Parts: sequence; structure tokens; C-alpha cells
Amino acid sequence: MISLKCPNCNAELSVNEGRDVLYCEYCGHKILLGTKHEFTYTYHEIDEAKIKKHEVHEKIKLKKLDNEYKSKRILLIVGLLCLGYSVLAPLLMSFEYKSSINKYENSISGESIAVPFSSSDLTSEKYEVARTELENVGFTNITYIPINDFGILEAVVEGKVSEVSIDGKNSFKAGQRFPINAPVIIRYHSAK
Repeated sequence: MISLKCPNCNAELSVNEGRDVLYCEYCGHKILLGTKHEFTYTYHEIDEAKIKKHEVHEKIKLKKLDNEYKSKRILLIVGLLCLGYSVLAPLLMSFEYKSSINKYENSISGESIAVPFSSSDLTSEKYEVARTELENVGFTNITYIPINDFGILEAVVEGKVSEVSIDGKNSFKAGQRFPINAPVIIRYHSAK
């Protein structure tokens, strides 16, 4: 076994004794060997298949890197969206809570209450929700009366408000004022 260097790329090469021709495994140079293992002639041979294979390999590597970059970018965007939601959601809920407090803030003035909703707004709610809304405004004299019509009318939802009356009035508008101790009656659909 003889060791020599490629005259083109200076790579260390090994060749079996008795060979006259050697190709550099790194750059593809054709090396003709003389009797004293010296170079007599060098010539550069291009192996198109190896070049094409290398190009394809490089393209595959670039495609993998591009896909990894896209995946990481998507994960980053999703992470930022989640982070944004986790920051904004409490702020929005806080704003909603403050606005619901502000809805009732100016309703009590002296001995009267201005209701911030109409009677028809309450008929779309369950009676527990209507009670909470009325208590939040400041009413304390609240009575519940079940109608016992559930099952007679198929379209009726159990617990849904049928009618709300304040101080004997079952039709009122938002902003209308009532005495603080006015009787409030909530009639709701219920089972017999």
C-alpha cells in the first residue's frame, strides 16, 4: 500500500502497489502513476453522476431545513396567539365585569331605582338569572310564582320567565324608576 497526496486537492490517498491509474476519491482527479510512484500526468475528470447525486442531496437537506423553519414558525405563531389570548381574555373579562357593574352603578338614586333593562329583556332568561339581575339593581322584595304549565305547551322551557312585574306593572322600559321597596313578582314556567 502506497500513500500519496492528490496534486489537485492535496488529499491523502492510498493506492495498492502495481496500479498505474488512481482517481482521487475527494475531487475526482485522474492520476497516472509512474514507476517510482510519482505523478507523470494529472487530469481532472468530472463525474456527472456524483455531482447530480450531491445536488439532489443538498436540495433534500435544504427542503428539510425549510420545512423545519416553517414548522417552528407555525409553532411560534400558535404560541404567540395563545399567549395573546391568555393576556387579553382576562382583560376583556375584567372590562365586561366593570361594564356590568357600571350598568347598575347609577340605578339607585334616593328612594328609587332606575331599571337598566325592559320587562321583555327579562322574559328571555331563566328566573334565577332575572332574580340576580333585579337584586343587582337593588330590589329586595322579590317573589317567585311558578305557573305549572310545563308539559302542557311543548315550546315552553322549564324555569324560563313568563312575566316580571315591578310595583304592579308588567310592562316597563329601561330607565323607568320604581321605589326601592316595590314588590317584584317573577312568574316562570314550571312542571306540575
